[in-house]
This record gives sequence, C-alpha cells and structure tokens, in this order.
Amino acid sequence: MDHIWRQKHVWRREEAQDGWQVERLYAQSYCTTCREIRGLRALGKRRRCHMHIQAKPENVALETLPVKQWRSLDILIRALHQNRLQLLETLGTWLETGWIEVEETLMNQEWQIERVRLAAQAAARQAEQQRAVQTERERYAVRQMSTMLEGWQHDYQVALGLHQGEADLLAVLTHIGQLLDEQTKALAAGTCVPLPGTAHRKGGTTHQRWIAILRGLVNLLAYPRIEYERVFSATWLGGSKVFMRDRTAIAQFLSIPGGFERIGLVKHTPVVYCWGAWQATMMTYTIDGRAGVPFVSITADTIAQLQHVCVHADQLIVIENQTVFEMMLHPTSRQESTLYLFGAGFPGHAERALVALWLHAKPDLPWFIWTDCDIGGVHIQQHWYDWAMRMHLPSPQPYGWTQRALLAWQPVGVPLTADERKQLKNMAHPLAQMLYACGYTVEQEAMMSGHMMRS
Repeated sequence: MDHIWRQKHVWRREEAQDGWQVERLYAQSYCTTCREIRGLRALGKRRRCHMHIQAKPENVALETLPVKQWRSLDILIRALHQNRLQLLETLGTWLETGWIEVEETLMNQEWQIERVRLAAQAAARQAEQQRAVQTERERYAVRQMSTMLEGWQHDYQVALGLHQGEADLLAVLTHIGQLLDEQTKALAAGTCVPLPGTAHRKGGTTHQRWIAILRGLVNLLAYPRIEYERVFSATWLGGSKVFMRDRTAIAQFLSIPGGFERIGLVKHTPVVYCWGAWQATMMTYTIDGRAGVPFVSITADTIAQLQHVCVHADQLIVIENQTVFEMMLHPTSRQESTLYLFGAGFPGHAERALVALWLHAKPDLPWFIWTDCDIGGVHIQQHWYDWAMRMHLPSPQPYGWTQRALLAWQPVGVPLTADERKQLKNMAHPLAQMLYACGYTVEQEAMMSGHMMRS
C-alpha cells in the first residue's frame, strides 16, 4: 500500500497552575491512507490565563476587545494609542481582574504576550449588565414618553376639525397622528418602538425629543398661533436651544409644505413684505403701503392690530419668489395701481392675514398668484385658492398661466422629466394638465429675463 504523508500542527495541554493553561505545539506526520502517525516533533509553547472574574476595570478601552477573536499587540497599540510598555501595564491590570484572556509564547526562556481577547465569562457578565441597564433605561423612557403624550388625542381631534379644508396641513397632521398612535400602543404594552424611517435607539434621548416635538406640533395645530421656536423648545423640550438639534432632520422627516412657518412655528417674528396703495391705522399711527423703499415690511404682530384698512390699488399680485418680488418693485417696473405682496412660497399666517384684511376692505379687488410654472407652483396656486374658499373670500387667479404665455416662454423652459410627467398626469388641477400638455416648466426668474407679461 502506498503511503501519502501529510503534516499537521496540534496543541497539547501539558500543565496548569495558578490559572494558567500551558500548551505545546507539535508537528506530526500522518498517512492519509492508513492514518499511521510518525515523527512527532515538539515546537514552541504557549499559555493562556483564565482568572476568576472580579470587578470590571474602569477603562472604556476594554469595550474594544472582541470575545472570540484574538487581537495582536500591534493592533492594540494603534487602537489604544499607547506604546508597548504602557500597553503591557494596562493588560496586566486587566488580566488580574479576569476580564481578559492572554496568549503568551515562550521565547528565550521568557513568556511574552502575543494576543489578547475578552474573557468569555466576563463578556457574558458584561452583556447581562448591559441588558439590565437597557431594560431599566427603557422602563424610564416608557414613563417619560407616557407623560409627554398625555392629552395628545384630544388636541389631535381639535386639530382635525380645524384643518379639514387644508389638504397640506391635514396630511401632516394625519402622519403625526399615525406616528403617535403607534407610540401610544407600544407604551401601553410597557415598551417603546423607534419611529419608522429613523435610526434612533428606542427610548434614547433623540427618540424622546422627537416624540416631544411631535406632541408639541399637534398642540400648535390644535390651537393655531405664532410660536417662537425657542419658546416651543423651552415648553416641550425643557431648553430654549434643544429644538435646534433636530430642526432640520425632523423637517425633512415630516416634509411640511412651507416648513415649520406654515404651521406658525417661527425663529423670529414673521415679517411680511409688500408695496402699494393701501393704508391702515394702528393705535395712533398710520401705516402707508407706499412709504417704504423699495417696499414696506410689516411684522405679524402689527398686522393683527391693524384697523381702518383702506385699499386704493386696482389689483393685487402675490409673488412666490422674493428675487422676482424685488425686481418687480424697481421704480421702472412697478405699477402704481398694483398692490404687491411677497408670498414666501407656501404662505404663513401673516401673509394670509394681510391679504384677508385687504380683500375685506375692497371685496371687488382682483387678485392674482404668480408662481413658477411647475408642480410646486400648482400646489401653491391650489393652496391660495382653497384658503380663499374657506375664508369666503374672492378666489384668486393664476398670474401668467395661459397657453399664450407658456408658448412665449418656451425658449427659457426646462423639459419635463419622466417623473414630473407622471405626477402631472395624475393631477386633476387644470394648471397641471396645461403644464403636461406644453411639456416644460418655467421659473419666475426665467420669465423676468424675457419680457414683462400681464395677467
């Protein structure tokens, strides 16, 4: 029978004392055919230490060690930013507590540490401690968030009744309601669940902040008002600057058309920009709509106190884009008989309140909404129209949205994308169908670069 010889290395335990397990490496030859073994040759020695578990060392670097995989000293030197001497001292301290296992090699009659890993028994204890801490943390979070959410269903029902005619706010409110309902059910079961679409640790500080913010937004929608962000933050988050940590992320998460300003949450007092032939009084003062250059700015607080509003203009144009608004108010561009208002995209409370005052003062005042000729513009046009209908005011007309005007702007238009075509095709609004038919969008700035148009 022909022999086929192979060589393998095996470790054999030789002795054990004081927590050390000593093994010797042997090289042996064996036949793959008959399994005969010959030529057993002793090589190097190694030993591992398994000490009884004591108190955990106060060193966060211990968390970097894995349980199953060994780490070489060179890797640990880089990870812990220590030199070899410092590292050996650190490992000696950890070894005495039983939280690590070390593997040493006998070289020149001296044992030298080669590799390190977290002791399995220590890792199990650590995992159990972490589970206990997490359980207590979650219980605390459940208590905290349960308190935060008290009364939210009542505010939610109030807000639903107020915003039935406002599709954009109703969509935001419904979304928040679904999120809080899911949280409430989980809390009632004694646990908590992260908000869908987020990477928050359940019951963590970020999770709790977001729940508090959502609760505060429901209250703001139930009782509409102008609320400063710092006041909102202090009320619902316990600190005037806390809201700023999550402002951008939660705005993207909720996708509120017009941003937080749309629901009355503002950084500073909202200011409305306008110009034209109108007047009003506030206490002993007279407000003149043509007294400012190039326009008049009025705070939301002032608008709420205006009396004896009188409008002399022949028409009102609400302009979505501030750049175009300022260009229109150039002395060579503006019309003395026209009242101009910067609509700030999706308008806030202040812009709508001022328009309402003007239209109540002059019910037969024709008014127009000038937006980009795109999907966003269609939504803004719809928003103004829906608001006017709810307030029993004359309906606005789109400014410049005609087949003739769109044809004239074709050289500066941008072809519709496939996604835009799909969205427009599914929208019932006549302006959406007009855009779909013409096949391109036009921004206000591009319109201004061509020629001035009339409604």
